[in-house]
Amino acid sequence: MLCNRSIPLSGPALASELGISIRTLYRNIVTLQTQGADVVGEPSLGYVLRPGFTLSPLMFSADEIEAIVLGSRWVTG
Repeated sequence: MLCNRSIPLSGPALASELGISIRTLYRNIVTLQTQGADVVGEPSLGYVLRPGFTLSPLMFSADEIEAIVLGSRWVTG
């Protein structure tokens, strides 16, 4: 996987491992970079995620949690 590697992993290999399209992979890499992840590489060379990046936890308000719970109950019912 992309994490904690020193050797670049190609885009097609990453996409295959993650079960996503190459287009989605490139879009996700850009998103990670805008969130501060130190992802280095190029489409033809491969990618490396440098250590030290963690995603922020998801934070929901009480109203949002209630909506999520009610929505999931509605869907399962």
